[in-house]
Amino acid sequence: MNNKIVGIIILVLFIGSGLIWWFYNNEGTNSSLPFLNRQTVKLSGLIGSEKNNYLSNPELKALLKNQFGLEVDFKRVGSVEQVRPAVIGDAQFLWPSSQVSLDLFRLWNPSRPHKAEVIFNTPLVVFTWDKVTDALIAQGIVQMSDKHYIIGDFSKLLNWIIQGKTWSEIGLPQLFGKINLIPTDPTKSNSGNLFAGLLANILVGGEVAQEKDLGKIIPTIKTFFERQGFMETSTGFLFEQFLNKGMGSYPMIVGYENQLIEFSLQNPEIWERVKTRLRILYPVPTVWSSHTLIALDETAHPLIKALHSPKAQSIAWQQHGFRSGVVGVVNDPAIFERMSLPPEIYSIIPLPSGEVMSKITEALSK
Repeated sequence: MNNKIVGIIILVLFIGSGLIWWFYNNEGTNSSLPFLNRQTVKLSGLIGSEKNNYLSNPELKALLKNQFGLEVDFKRVGSVEQVRPAVIGDAQFLWPSSQVSLDLFRLWNPSRPHKAEVIFNTPLVVFTWDKVTDALIAQGIVQMSDKHYIIGDFSKLLNWIIQGKTWSEIGLPQLFGKINLIPTDPTKSNSGNLFAGLLANILVGGEVAQEKDLGKIIPTIKTFFERQGFMETSTGFLFEQFLNKGMGSYPMIVGYENQLIEFSLQNPEIWERVKTRLRILYPVPTVWSSHTLIALDETAHPLIKALHSPKAQSIAWQQHGFRSGVVGVVNDPAIFERMSLPPEIYSIIPLPSGEVMSKITEALSK
C-alpha cells in the first residue's frame, strides 16, 4: 500500500472520529448517526394543555430524538393541579405555564429535588370579537396603540363586571345578561390563576399585591370567580369553545397570545374567514405566562438543554407563537403576515409571590 493511500485512510479516520466526537458532545445524548447505536431515553411528564401541539410537532419530535436522544410522553394537566404532591405521581418532569406554579411546587413539595428553567414566554391577553371591541372603544376602555388593541382602563372593565353592569348598557343588546370576562378555573389552570394574580394587583391600584392586602381584596376576587359558574380547567379547551360557539356564548375570554398565532398558522383557511371578526386585546398592565420546565430527576435534565436549543426555540416561535425564554433570542413578529403583533410587550407587572398566590388559590378553592 503506497503512502498516498495510507494518507487518505488516515485522513478519513481522523475526520470520521472528529464527526463522532462533535455529534456526541454537541447534539445531546444521542446522534442522528445510526451507526453510533446509542440508546434513546424515554421521558414522561405532565404539561399544560397549550403546549400539546408544540410537543406533538413532528419536527420537534425528530429533533429531540435524533439530536438529543429523547422521546417524550406527556399527559395534559392544569398547571396548578400538576404541581400538587398527590398529582405528580411518577412523572419525571412537569411543565406548567408560569413561575407561580414553580413557586407553588416548591411550597407544596419543599423537600423534592428538581431543576427548573423557563423555556419560553407568552403574555396573558383577552380574546374577543369586533363588535365587543367597538363597544369597549366607544366606552373609553379599549384604545388602539401602534396598530394593536390595548385595554387602557382595565380597572373600569373589572368594576363593571363586579358591579353587574349589562351588555345592553354599553350598546350590545344582542348579548344576553351581564358583562363578563371568562377565565379558566384558577385553582387548576394557569391562565385562570395568572388572571387571579393580575386581578389582585389591579385591586390594590396597580401595585404587586402583598399578604397585608389579602383581607380586603379576596372577597372581591371570590365574587368575580363565583359569578362565573362552571369554569373550564384547560386554557386550550376554553379557546376552542370561544372559536366554536362564538360571541353569543363567549364574548370575552382570558387566554395566551400564542393561541391565536398558532391557530392562524395551523388553520390558514379558517383564519382567512374569521380574522376580520377576532380581536386580541393586551391588558395594561398584563403578566407573563413563563413556561417553566421542572425536571424532577436527572434523566430529564437534557430536556431543558434540548428545548433551549436554537432549533427548538425557532419551532416554538415560528410555528406556535411562543416568545423565547432564552436570553439574546429575538422574535420578529413580521414573519406573521396574517396579524399585527407588538414586537415587544412593555406593560408587564410582576405577579404576587408564591405565598400570596397560594393563599388566593386556597381561598378560591373553598
